[in-house]
Amino acid sequence: MSLDGLKIAGSLYWGGGLHALNCSQMTSFSSDSLQTAGGWLDVRNSSSLRKVLFPRLNWIGLGLYLIDVPLLEQFELANGVVVGGLSELYTSDSGEIINTNLSEINGIFSGAPYDISISDNPRLQTVNLPTSQIRLQYNTSYTGNLYIVNNHPNITVNLPNLASVAGIISIGNVSSLSIPSLALVNGSMSVVNASFPSLSAPQLQTVIGDLNISGAFSRYSLSESETST
Repeated sequence: MSLDGLKIAGSLYWGGGLHALNCSQMTSFSSDSLQTAGGWLDVRNSSSLRKVLFPRLNWIGLGLYLIDVPLLEQFELANGVVVGGLSELYTSDSGEIINTNLSEINGIFSGAPYDISISDNPRLQTVNLPTSQIRLQYNTSYTGNLYIVNNHPNITVNLPNLASVAGIISIGNVSSLSIPSLALVNGSMSVVNASFPSLSAPQLQTVIGDLNISGAFSRYSLSESETST
């Protein structure tokens, strides 16, 4: 399905957006012109879908969802796309990428989104996110979480700009993890089943909850860090 010519879906003030739900025969979903989705880009339960391509889409107001699209192997948005920038009193995760065939995720979730979950993507080997912080959702607690779990057994995760997480950060089966700017985790932090030689978090000062690190590596450095429960 091609939407070439469409520039805006929804409103910058109240949401709206693109939804492709239960599209069992659709193999591609694309637009070479779309720049803004007021609320959502939501693709779910589409068993034949292989391509989601919106190379000029640089702003998604509330949430990006790719859920149960097991053949999806090509996914492209504008580099540095902002997700969750709509100033709306709304409770919603900023991103869920679950059960796809993607091998890499690059350059999405710029700025300060809400919860992000990237899980159950068996071929996913590389995640590069420019996110600076993960925020609490509106009028809620126990949110503001980042989960990157149950993906490829040797995943590389790069979070070069991430400075703070309002809730939990959980990363699993990681062979390389870069968190050079992370200073504050306002919940627990878990790095499980790691398989890299070293871990460095030079700016990490505070983890409010538990700090759990497990796996096969020779050393880790958490400069000046402290934990409290």
